[in-house]
Amino acid sequence: MLLSAFAITLAFSTFGQTKVYVANQLTNDITIIDADNNMVVGTLAPFNMPSNLAFTPDGAKGVITFAGSGSASIIDPTDPF
Repeated sequence: MLLSAFAITLAFSTFGQTKVYVANQLTNDITIIDADNNMVVGTLAPFNMPSNLAFTPDGAKGVITFAGSGSASIIDPTDPF
């Protein structure tokens, strides 16, 4: 499954979680993939050059950073839409 030639970061929200979050700088979004079946289950957008993402140890919050801007956004992975 090719999502973007410029996917920068992949992250699981918590240990054992089957959803993978992919930061895509080319399309300025975050793609959410169900790793059990390799299906795209959602997209978070718009963002301006998302470059990195990580989750708190409990998986309650995700942090997305943006290339060149020095800024970040916080997401709730339990209800990202």
